[in-house]
Amino acid sequence: MSPRRPLLPLFAAALMAVSACAGAQGGTAVPGDGPGRPQRTCQAAREPRELPAAAALVDSAGLVNAAAVAWRHAGRPTGPVVFSLRYDPHGLNVRRQVIEHRVGPVLADSLQALAYAHRRTTPPADREWGVRLRMELGEQPALKVERSVVCPPALRDPGMGPFSAAANRGWGDVRDSSPAPSVGSGGTVWLRVSLDAAGNVVGVRVERAGVLRGSDAHLLAAVRILDFAPATEDGQPVPGEITIPYRVR
Repeated sequence: MSPRRPLLPLFAAALMAVSACAGAQGGTAVPGDGPGRPQRTCQAAREPRELPAAAALVDSAGLVNAAAVAWRHAGRPTGPVVFSLRYDPHGLNVRRQVIEHRVGPVLADSLQALAYAHRRTTPPADREWGVRLRMELGEQPALKVERSVVCPPALRDPGMGPFSAAANRGWGDVRDSSPAPSVGSGGTVWLRVSLDAAGNVVGVRVERAGVLRGSDAHLLAAVRILDFAPATEDGQPVPGEITIPYRVR
């Protein structure tokens, strides 16, 4: 009987091969900026399928009027203010944060407080979701809803090679209905890994397998000891999912 091959080196080889395909995917490459921050490809969120109107997220009239007063008191600065908003499945606004602005920090904080004061509850959904709210300041501020930018989970250990969007079938709030990758020659197992907002593995399942089912326990154990960076939405960590390959030799 031949000796058992270690699982982690095989994961590394498979993941680096998948990473080489990243250039074929849409999105924006976000470079790593230090240890534990690997490069990954980010793109606009596909959920919600239809962007809500600003009036569905906030009391538009009240927010616009209050923002105009704050803007005048601050000396009428120019430039937009962009909020990142996130909602839980019950429709409650669980996050509102200024992520972009060209005004002073005092006015930015005041506008963030106003967005909270004028928040609205949205219709229930099957999971959390997020959007951006852009405010163009002026005598009559204008509001526009935009899609958030989401980045997939990634391995923190650079020795294991970065994950890329090419390996994903859905992550964060970006999910599609495409079938899982088919089994390739040589016995490739595709594992769907669910992560919480801290990057902890909270679930693993075999999506497609070209090996005996008796090896599943070893595969799942190997994934659980990997160190992941979580998915992010507008720079904030969120739960996510990623599908990773493991080639059995």
